[in-house]
Amino acid sequence: MSQLHYDSPYIILSFVVAIFTAYVALDLIRIISKSQGKSKLGWIFTGSISLAVGLWSSHFIGMMPLEVTGITIHYEVKTLLISLIAPLLTSGIAFYIASLPKVRVSSLLFGGVALGTSTIGIHYMGMHAIQGDIKIDWDITWLISSVVIR
Repeated sequence: MSQLHYDSPYIILSFVVAIFTAYVALDLIRIISKSQGKSKLGWIFTGSISLAVGLWSSHFIGMMPLEVTGITIHYEVKTLLISLIAPLLTSGIAFYIASLPKVRVSSLLFGGVALGTSTIGIHYMGMHAIQGDIKIDWDITWLISSVVIR
């Protein structure tokens, strides 16, 4: 039976990247809310790149140190890069919503659910990108449970 092992420093680094990403996103919301016109759109655009890459990076920094005894794991780069598309789009939506002069609760919920859904996409696209002598069994009950928990 194979054993799983994680290299703890990478898990800690993933956590630090996630916290830094959240800090930068919150600071960008402050900047975006004070901006106008093309400047505002530019901050939303660069903010969405920053948040998306931060979310994506923290996830894969956390996944990369996974070791399974006797199995070599690597990742298909094309699939990993495709997994960056959803958080790029939803980060832009979230920043746009946060930049509105008057934000309704329903808009915040929509933005939060969109951003949360994109992190689910990052996770499962990342799992799909795993290559090597390994077979992932997809159990729909566990998959739905993990989505509901997120």
